[in-house]
Amino acid sequence: MVDQTPLIKVESAPKVIELNSRAKKEIRTWASFNSLNSKVEQMPSVSRYRLYTFTEELDVLYEELFEQEFPEKFNVPPVKSRLLVFRTFILKLKSKADDQRFSDEELTQGIVEIVEAFNNVKIQVNEISESDLDDDEMINFP
Repeated sequence: MVDQTPLIKVESAPKVIELNSRAKKEIRTWASFNSLNSKVEQMPSVSRYRLYTFTEELDVLYEELFEQEFPEKFNVPPVKSRLLVFRTFILKLKSKADDQRFSDEELTQGIVEIVEAFNNVKIQVNEISESDLDDDEMINFP
C-alpha cells in the first residue's frame, strides 16, 4: 500500500494568502494565474507519493502563465521576478521529489518555500492593486 499521508501536518501547513478585493477583481479574467493559485492552495495536502507529479503540474501551469499575455498592470518586473523565484523553488523540489535520499522534512521545507514564494507574488499583486487608486477613492487632505 502506498502512503498517501500529506507531508505537512494540517496545523503547521503554510496558508496561501488572499488577494485583496481590488486585486481579485483585476485578476478575475487572468485564468492561468487563477489556475496556478488553486494548485498552490493544494500544496500542503500533497503526499510524498504524489509530490513529483504535483510539481510537474505546477511547472506546466507556470509555463502556461508565461505563454499567455499578462494583464498590463501586472506585466512588470516586480511580479515577473517573484514568479521566477517561485519557479526556482518548484524546480528545486521537483528534483528532490523522486529521490529517496531526501527526508520528509526536506521535502516539507520545499513545499513551504513554494507556498511562501507564491505568497510573495500575491503580496506584490496586492500592492500594485492598492497603489492604483482611482481619484474618487483617494482622500484629499487640505
